[in-house]
Amino acid sequence: MQFLSARVAIEEARIKFAFGYARDAWVQVEERAGLALDTRFVPAAETDAADRTCVYLLLRGRWVQHNVCERAFEGPSGFILTEEQLEGANGLRSCTFRSEGAPLASIELHLPTGHVLAPRGVPTRLPMDERAWSAASAALAALDEESPAALLSERIPRLLHELGRLAITTAYAPEAIAKAIPPALARVLEAMARYVERMDLGGTLKDLETATGTSQRQVARDIESAVRMLGLAGLSWRLASRHLRIKIAVLLLSADHATVAEVARMVGWGSADAMTRAFRNAGLAAPSIVQREVRGASS
Repeated sequence: MQFLSARVAIEEARIKFAFGYARDAWVQVEERAGLALDTRFVPAAETDAADRTCVYLLLRGRWVQHNVCERAFEGPSGFILTEEQLEGANGLRSCTFRSEGAPLASIELHLPTGHVLAPRGVPTRLPMDERAWSAASAALAALDEESPAALLSERIPRLLHELGRLAITTAYAPEAIAKAIPPALARVLEAMARYVERMDLGGTLKDLETATGTSQRQVARDIESAVRMLGLAGLSWRLASRHLRIKIAVLLLSADHATVAEVARMVGWGSADAMTRAFRNAGLAAPSIVQREVRGASS
């Protein structure tokens, strides 16, 4: 599994995370403070949900599902989510949620559905024990080390071993995250690292052509393959990057004292007007309204 990592601050809020990818699975390790993700303000994915299941480990913070009957988890808690519950599918969401904390710390293990033994459906608490939480804490601690990618490559398999011991995942789950993606796609994702480090998805195909040393047409084909393989929320890089950019913008808009223009620049739109157009095209209210709603929402 190959990892990209980043640290970003906006006003007094901060986030650090690592994203790891393999042929059939991906992992996200995250810690943030002063930032709330509320998916009521994030468009649903426009494609079918990927055939993967997320083992969501909330080490610190709070995760609340918005339903008629509200379902909430306080860290430390582990539960199962489908890709559809996380991102929606075909333009619709069956549920929304809000995650926040001071700080929030979480690990998302997106595995092929056949490798997850715990039942799906309504999120329920997983039977985690001290050994499993110790492995999760060790993975989270890698974010503060000088080489988080190397440490996570060791610590995520250890965590999956503990989950397998508890019959949450299969004994073969570590093999799913060990499957390397094709070299051409690895080069593209590595070329995107400098954008990921800033949470900026404004890079163009021309930028990636320069970074990879391949033709723009080849880069486009490789990116399309990566979007399909990773199960990102769109049929193309344009749709997938728009979805991710809006999601990151909504997260950053929740920061106290952050301005719409500041968020627009950070996420790669360049101006508040450009971000407003993107929100409108996605069927959302203006960023200033979303910002007010996200900051005012309470778990």
